Amino acid sequence: MKMFTKLRLRLTLQYTLLATCVYLLLGAIASAFFYSGLTETIDSVLGEVANSLDDAVQYNGSTVSFVHKPLEHVHLSDKHAIPTIQLWNASRVLVEEYGPHGTNIFMAGESEGQAEPQVRLRSVNKPVHRGEQIVGFLQIQLPVSGRDDAIREFMEALTATAPFLIGGLAATGYFFASRAVKPVEESFALLKQFSADAGHELKTPVAIIRSACDNLADDLKDYPAAAERLEVIHRTTERMERLVLDLLLLTKTEQAKDEGRKESTVPVVELDMVFREILGEFGDLFEEKEIELYADRIDSAHVQADKDSLYKIFSNLLRNAARYTDKGGKVTASLEVSVDYATIIVSDTGIGIPPESLAKIFDRFYRVDQSRARTGGGSGLGLAIVKALVEKLDGSIDVTSEAGKGSTFIVKLPLYNVAGRPT
Repeated sequence: MKMFTKLRLRLTLQYTLLATCVYLLLGAIASAFFYSGLTETIDSVLGEVANSLDDAVQYNGSTVSFVHKPLEHVHLSDKHAIPTIQLWNASRVLVEEYGPHGTNIFMAGESEGQAEPQVRLRSVNKPVHRGEQIVGFLQIQLPVSGRDDAIREFMEALTATAPFLIGGLAATGYFFASRAVKPVEESFALLKQFSADAGHELKTPVAIIRSACDNLADDLKDYPAAAERLEVIHRTTERMERLVLDLLLLTKTEQAKDEGRKESTVPVVELDMVFREILGEFGDLFEEKEIELYADRIDSAHVQADKDSLYKIFSNLLRNAARYTDKGGKVTASLEVSVDYATIIVSDTGIGIPPESLAKIFDRFYRVDQSRARTGGGSGLGLAIVKALVEKLDGSIDVTSEAGKGSTFIVKLPLYNVAGRPT
């Protein structure tokens, strides 16, 4: 069924988005740890060099200098570049520098700086003590291009594998979503079958009860008290009959929607003519309720649909507007045509729909105002039937509302080109 196909896709999308977020998060954490580990390795190397050169610094009471060229006593593995070795005096003035040219900025502790536009250096600064006195500073620097290249390659690897991994996760998610939805789909199918069977089974006894009530009415006309009780039974039976018929119609419509409609068997009708007919039929009902029914705009339109479905859609929307609009209110109906769709709009100035109810009003047996729906004879299936019929016709229905100010139902149906094909 289309509904469950959408549910599978929605579950798959949610699973894929979650998996993608987890992948990105883990990738970011791994990159941060990788970066931190490489930086600690560089700092360790720089610290070892600084410690090994501490004894190579001599102090004559006023100046500091190296006893010998420090690079001759620095041994680094091949994977490390030649370090920049700088000696600064206690006043933080650069005294000597060996190795590649580094940054001539005094950088306390462990930090990074730019030597040239394309060269970034990691620096470790170590004070040189003679007794309790700081006589100078050793600043050792190494380029971090190797670390940055490693991080970039790691990120490129993560990016390259992401499509394959996410694609695999999406396929896996769809598989498990299908398995998860299957019991729900089977239960829903059983429920729909039960609704159809129950409707058919109830149809006959309800008809018998109604027929018996009609026959008893003549026999009890001389017994007013019994006649009143019989009238209650009769009204209740009529409500039950409408409920059964609505339930059967809804089940039949949903089954037809699932099977798909055969375009060749669906007639093309003038939507504006059907719309005018229904508005005319409902004139007396609105006049009786003292509610103004106003046709704002009716454009000419052709749609591929059976007239009974259109009548049921419009009549349920108008009956719903009349039920929830108080005396002195106003209901506005219009039919507007755009490039591809005919849009039917039914607005009322009634009680409106609370925000928490908007997502539920198309559910079976849901009522916004229970007391008003009961007294008005509603079965709670009207809007569910409208939604099912609209979707069977490849259309859509939406609603906007504000509690206490009214509601607006918007139905869109695809136009049909009179030349013989859908627009």
